[in-house]
Amino acid sequence: SPENYAADISEYRLEWGEEEESMELVYCGMETEFEIDNLTPAAHYCCRLQATNQAGVGPCSSLASYTTPASVPSAVSTLYILDDEHIDPSLASASTCLAIKWDAPCNNGSEILSYSIDLGENQLTVDNVTAYVIQDLMPDTSYRIKIQAVNGIGAGPFSQTVKAKTQPLPPAPPRLECAASGPQSLKLKWGDSSSAKVLTTDTETVYTLQMEERSG
Repeated sequence: SPENYAADISEYRLEWGEEEESMELVYCGMETEFEIDNLTPAAHYCCRLQATNQAGVGPCSSLASYTTPASVPSAVSTLYILDDEHIDPSLASASTCLAIKWDAPCNNGSEILSYSIDLGENQLTVDNVTAYVIQDLMPDTSYRIKIQAVNGIGAGPFSQTVKAKTQPLPPAPPRLECAASGPQSLKLKWGDSSSAKVLTTDTETVYTLQMEERSG
């Protein structure tokens, strides 16, 4: 309380904001302390106080400012599965890989160092990127994927879970036989491979026959 006025004070008025020009009244009352929550990490705030008595409202106190400390990153808000065309067929197969992409969350004042991808049974860490191809998965298997960002303060909350499924394995080569041959013809036949038989019923199998002369 101001000197010599403690008994006369009828109210305190506290103004608070991120900038002096945009401060707003957040407290009126007789208490000499007030708690403000739900603040943004690594943000600058300022406040000032006035006291009131029967004569009216006194002048504002000097401006007090404060910067909140940095915190763990916010949750990743957008995580989605990319089409198989984003998987380089020379490096990986869509049967054992999933390509994912996400939007970087707010780092809350501390640079994001890495991301942690949770697949349910196991977890892997990747660099500070926003797209990644998860490899060494099981073919024709469903996965539940979520991700969290990590900075120098710690790990942020996980994103919402998304579901994805790897492609089934392609069929093994069928058995090829020459059933009959003539002067200008060959009769060829082939049977289903064992792996082709176990493919799901909604998977269509297409055969491609190639031929070349012995000379190449």
